[in-house]
Amino acid sequence: CGAGSSSAGDWAGRPLPSTRARFAAMRMLNEERSLSLSEIARLVRRDHHTTVINGLRQANRLMEGDAGFAEQYRRAAL
Repeated sequence: CGAGSSSAGDWAGRPLPSTRARFAAMRMLNEERSLSLSEIARLVRRDHHTTVINGLRQANRLMEGDAGFAEQYRRAAL
């Protein structure tokens, strides 16, 4: 496995900063704006609502397990 062989959105076992930001955006749109999963997918330029389901799961995991992510999310949600 060479240098660019990690899976998309993953760097040393953690999501890339742009991916983390997308997860946070999905969570905010879902919680704060009560948009449907399909509407969120369209706004973050993803093809399927199932991608949003996964993004919401990832955001929730990060909120529970990554204090830095949780703090940045709270500040952005103000």
